[in-house]
Amino acid sequence: MTTLNLLVLACSDIEATRAFYECAGLSAKQEQHGRGPVHYAIDAGQTLLELYPATSPLTDTTTRLGLQVTDMADTLARLEKAGYLSDRTPSRGDGGRVIVTDPDGRTVYLTSSE
Repeated sequence: MTTLNLLVLACSDIEATRAFYECAGLSAKQEQHGRGPVHYAIDAGQTLLELYPATSPLTDTTTRLGLQVTDMADTLARLEKAGYLSDRTPSRGDGGRVIVTDPDGRTVYLTSSE
């Protein structure tokens, strides 16, 4: 069986993207390998999610991620309080998932583990 264990996202504003994913319930740890760029590593279960600074401006509307959250109402409240939903009202998708957009334009599907 093959499993996904690493996903690297380029971020136009790495701090805004880090804050977004932390509001969604993930914890980011700052790292730097040798002379490489400062970036963030997020332990997302079996997958390591890394946030790297983009080398040029970008809007990523093709990448989609899915996050299972323990408390949907709390997660949405944190995202709204931090300003990540103010101009991007979440929409409801099939199966009770909530669709939001991260700071770089990526679609993020939130589902509840409840």
